[in-house]
Amino acid sequence: MPDVFASSSITKEGTTTFHIVEGKTTAFPTSQGVRLRDFLDGTSNTIFVVETSPMQADIWTKPGGLKLNQEAPVKTFGEPYYFGFLILLADGSVRTIQGDLLKAGTLKALFTRDGAEVIEGL
Repeated sequence: MPDVFASSSITKEGTTTFHIVEGKTTAFPTSQGVRLRDFLDGTSNTIFVVETSPMQADIWTKPGGLKLNQEAPVKTFGEPYYFGFLILLADGSVRTIQGDLLKAGTLKALFTRDGAEVIEGL
Protein backbone atom coordinates (compact mmCIF):
# COMPACT_ATOMS: atom_id res chain seq x y z
CA MET A 1 0.00 0.00 0.00
CA PRO A 2 1.43 3.41 -0.89
CA ASP A 3 2.26 5.51 2.18
CA VAL A 4 -0.09 8.26 0.97
CA PHE A 5 -3.08 6.05 1.86
CA ALA A 6 -1.77 5.21 5.33
CA SER A 7 -3.17 6.73 8.49
CA SER A 8 -1.23 7.11 11.72
CA SER A 9 -4.23 5.78 13.66
CA ILE A 10 -4.36 2.40 11.89
CA THR A 11 -2.47 -0.61 13.14
CA LYS A 12 -3.72 -3.23 10.66
CA GLU A 13 -1.46 -3.38 7.63
CA GLY A 14 -3.06 -2.75 4.23
CA THR A 15 -6.02 -0.74 5.53
CA THR A 16 -6.87 2.93 5.26
CA THR A 17 -9.26 5.41 6.83
CA PHE A 18 -9.43 7.56 3.69
CA HIS A 19 -12.61 7.01 1.67
CA ILE A 20 -14.69 8.52 -1.10
CA VAL A 21 -18.32 9.21 -0.21
CA GLU A 22 -20.98 8.01 -2.60
CA GLY A 23 -24.41 9.54 -3.02
CA LYS A 24 -26.67 11.11 -5.61
CA THR A 25 -25.33 14.64 -5.09
CA THR A 26 -21.74 13.85 -4.06
CA ALA A 27 -18.56 13.90 -6.14
CA PHE A 28 -19.13 10.16 -6.71
CA PRO A 29 -22.80 9.72 -7.61
CA THR A 30 -22.48 6.78 -10.00
CA SER A 31 -19.94 4.50 -11.57
CA GLN A 32 -19.98 6.85 -14.58
CA GLY A 33 -18.50 9.74 -12.61
CA VAL A 34 -19.02 13.46 -13.11
CA ARG A 35 -17.32 16.18 -15.08
CA LEU A 36 -15.64 19.24 -13.60
CA ARG A 37 -18.47 21.41 -14.89
CA ASP A 38 -20.89 19.33 -12.75
CA PHE A 39 -19.41 20.87 -9.58
CA LEU A 40 -21.83 23.79 -9.51
CA ASP A 41 -20.94 24.61 -5.88
CA GLY A 42 -17.29 24.86 -6.90
CA THR A 43 -14.50 22.39 -6.35
CA SER A 44 -13.32 24.29 -3.24
CA ASN A 45 -16.73 23.70 -1.61
CA THR A 46 -17.11 19.98 -2.35
CA ILE A 47 -15.66 17.07 -0.36
CA PHE A 48 -13.80 14.54 -2.51
CA VAL A 49 -12.24 12.24 0.12
CA VAL A 50 -12.82 11.97 3.88
CA GLU A 51 -10.82 10.55 6.73
CA THR A 52 -12.97 8.34 8.92
CA SER A 53 -12.60 6.81 12.35
CA PRO A 54 -10.32 3.78 12.69
CA MET A 55 -13.42 1.61 13.15
CA GLN A 56 -14.25 2.26 9.47
CA ALA A 57 -10.80 1.35 8.18
CA ASP A 58 -11.00 -0.82 5.12
CA ILE A 59 -8.68 -2.55 2.67
CA TRP A 60 -7.16 0.25 0.63
CA THR A 61 -7.88 -1.40 -2.74
CA LYS A 62 -11.53 -2.19 -2.01
CA PRO A 63 -13.76 -0.59 -4.66
CA GLY A 64 -16.59 1.74 -3.71
CA GLY A 65 -16.86 4.08 -0.81
CA LEU A 66 -18.98 5.15 2.11
CA LYS A 67 -22.65 5.90 1.62
CA LEU A 68 -23.61 9.46 2.60
CA ASN A 69 -25.96 9.52 5.57
CA GLN A 70 -28.34 12.28 4.39
CA GLU A 71 -30.13 12.69 7.74
CA ALA A 72 -26.96 12.76 9.88
CA PRO A 73 -23.93 13.45 7.64
CA VAL A 74 -21.45 13.37 10.54
CA LYS A 75 -22.32 9.67 11.04
CA THR A 76 -20.74 9.04 7.64
CA PHE A 77 -17.36 9.52 9.37
CA GLY A 78 -18.00 7.18 12.28
CA GLU A 79 -16.97 8.22 15.78
CA PRO A 80 -15.53 11.74 15.59
CA TYR A 81 -11.94 12.39 16.55
CA TYR A 82 -11.48 15.00 19.24
CA PHE A 83 -9.67 17.20 16.73
CA GLY A 84 -12.00 16.64 13.78
CA PHE A 85 -11.53 14.93 10.44
CA LEU A 86 -9.30 15.54 7.43
CA ILE A 87 -11.08 16.19 4.16
CA LEU A 88 -9.72 16.47 0.64
CA LEU A 89 -11.74 18.95 -1.39
CA ALA A 90 -12.27 18.52 -5.11
CA ASP A 91 -9.85 21.40 -5.79
CA GLY A 92 -7.02 19.38 -4.20
CA SER A 93 -6.81 21.30 -0.92
CA VAL A 94 -6.88 19.54 2.46
CA ARG A 95 -8.70 20.86 5.52
CA THR A 96 -9.54 19.69 9.00
CA ILE A 97 -13.22 20.06 9.81
CA GLN A 98 -14.44 20.20 13.37
CA GLY A 99 -16.83 22.00 15.68
CA ASP A 100 -19.40 24.12 13.83
CA LEU A 101 -18.50 22.64 10.44
CA LEU A 102 -19.61 19.24 11.70
CA LYS A 103 -23.15 20.52 12.11
CA ALA A 104 -25.54 18.69 9.78
CA GLY A 105 -26.36 21.60 7.45
CA THR A 106 -22.80 22.68 6.78
CA LEU A 107 -21.47 19.17 6.45
CA LYS A 108 -24.26 18.13 4.09
CA ALA A 109 -23.52 21.22 1.99
CA LEU A 110 -19.85 20.23 1.76
CA PHE A 111 -20.77 16.76 0.55
CA THR A 112 -22.98 18.07 -2.27
CA ARG A 113 -21.47 19.28 -5.52
CA ASP A 114 -24.55 21.04 -6.90
CA GLY A 115 -26.75 22.19 -3.99
CA ALA A 116 -26.10 25.95 -4.37
CA GLU A 117 -25.24 26.25 -0.65
CA VAL A 118 -22.91 28.97 0.61
CA ILE A 119 -20.05 27.64 2.75
CA GLU A 120 -18.46 30.11 5.14
CA GLY A 121 -15.49 29.63 7.43
CA LEU A 122 -13.83 26.72 5.71
